[in-house]
Amino acid sequence: MRWALRHLNEFGDTDLFPRPFELGIMAENQAKVIAHVRALDLPQYKWSEPRRALVLKDELAFRSATQLDPLDAVVFAALIRHDCKRLDARRGDDHESRVFSYGVEPRADGQLSGKDRYREFWQRNAELAAEHAVVLTTDISISTIRSITIRSSRAEDAGVSSDAFHAYVNLLRKSSVTTSRGIPIGPHGAHLLAEVAFASWMISWCKRGLRSRGSSMTSTCFAPPRRKPGWPSIRWCRFSIL
Repeated sequence: MRWALRHLNEFGDTDLFPRPFELGIMAENQAKVIAHVRALDLPQYKWSEPRRALVLKDELAFRSATQLDPLDAVVFAALIRHDCKRLDARRGDDHESRVFSYGVEPRADGQLSGKDRYREFWQRNAELAAEHAVVLTTDISISTIRSITIRSSRAEDAGVSSDAFHAYVNLLRKSSVTTSRGIPIGPHGAHLLAEVAFASWMISWCKRGLRSRGSSMTSTCFAPPRRKPGWPSIRWCRFSIL
């Protein structure tokens, strides 16, 4: 809990919305906030309606971004801190070269991410693209709730406790209302959930002889170097999973 409050106070809850003034107030009343959150019944916790807005996805498209209620942000950050090592292990990135653009390394100052591998990640993607006949890039950010709720039907599949699992699922359902719109884009810890949701998919690609790399927003599949009959002649294919 103390780490969650420090994380939010130092780094904010998201880089897509203005910083809520309530974060500073909660940091000044840490003992009361911690006592309140510890008394919560996680599986039955009622997440508040999040703030939503359209943000630029690229030059021609938008995506829906989410900002949690300040108290919800504390609960979510505390859950992620408690489960981050288990979730990180589920990503299946043993050699830090196949999946994901950063490592999980929670620090005392509230930082969640370890070494920034963003540049190395995309440089390696560019190298692999030059070696393969077909590269398929998918936008996965809007479809991850379906994978979380279906692929991880049991708590142990997600690597977290039953109480935490139900809390995550309830949050995803609340942020998505009645449609599957994916992990809420915005909260820092949501990136880790998104990557866990699609880890099994990308690992499955690798087992079928396809190179697969991904981050919380995109998944890229590299076909074998030799071109097979019937394969597209284009080098890059791109689509969004809707």
